[in-house]
Amino acid sequence: MSHLTRGVVGRGGRSSVSGITATVFGATGFLGRYVVNRLGKMGSRVIVPFRGDEQGYRHLKLMGDLGQIVPVKYDPLDPASIRNVLSRSNLVISLVGASRNAIHSSLNDANVRLPEEIAIQAKQSGNVQRLVHVSALGASYDAESLFLRLKKKGEDAVRGSFDGATVIRPAAMYGVEDEFLNSMAAAPKILGGFTPVWTQGHHLLQPVWVGDVAQGIIHASVEDSAAGKVYEAAGLEALSRIALMKRVFNWIGRPTDKIVPIPDTVVDAAAALFSIKYLPRRYAPVTTEEIEYMRSNVVASKDALSLRDLGVAQAPIEEIAHQFLAMTYKRGGVFFDPELQK
Repeated sequence: MSHLTRGVVGRGGRSSVSGITATVFGATGFLGRYVVNRLGKMGSRVIVPFRGDEQGYRHLKLMGDLGQIVPVKYDPLDPASIRNVLSRSNLVISLVGASRNAIHSSLNDANVRLPEEIAIQAKQSGNVQRLVHVSALGASYDAESLFLRLKKKGEDAVRGSFDGATVIRPAAMYGVEDEFLNSMAAAPKILGGFTPVWTQGHHLLQPVWVGDVAQGIIHASVEDSAAGKVYEAAGLEALSRIALMKRVFNWIGRPTDKIVPIPDTVVDAAAALFSIKYLPRRYAPVTTEEIEYMRSNVVASKDALSLRDLGVAQAPIEEIAHQFLAMTYKRGGVFFDPELQK
């Protein structure tokens, strides 16, 4: 165990004191709520940097005892502001990143510049003992995807600025609030049964439950042996996008014969249109950068450290995704048996 937890007081749980004061950048995002919950559950004080208003963080305040979840407004463009939100922490977890450009920030800003600045300020603070940086599975300078190349550049920038930084590379994450499997399950109803598949859907991916990734991050934060290492957080099974979509449809009782791969020429034209700088990309169905990513096989390396090395026991995707998707999208709910209608 780490010296971070040497000041433990109590029997464990939200009303205990873990000895950890953690600043979690990106805490208001999908993965962030799971990380904050696990930190709060073990009695940690969690600093939550935010940019908007209380709507972005108020759900997080329930995850710790009174006063343990501390929202602090900050400016990601101001090094002094970044330094302020981590000035009292002994642990920094960086979840920041983006898969598409925005009007006021680029992929490089979100995936390289900001993570590097966080690492620099953590190092200069003198009190941050551990830094965990979340990247992406498949990050490499040789990747065809710009997103994955920038993720690798961000990793190197962080590790070069903070000695002993731990890197977690998660695969595509699923969970109750995701925009991944939920978008697949919702498509037939929205599009009248027709479900398009970008990039033919034959490239491999290895989906991982967001809760397992969060638990891996916590273990990497408190285990001294994890310092300076890179872990690939992938699911137990690699499968193509089309195979995954068919499995989702089987779980929710939808026919699979209306899954239609979109020709590459149409995909490229649509992505180029939605990638025009001044269009509202937040609502774009797909961008050029995301198409590049979807055309990559994003699976774990055979010799890489994994969630198992962090002590995380993973469950198959069926045990988690089937439940929350069927509850929301299956006619009659998760326990409905179509045989009863006959």
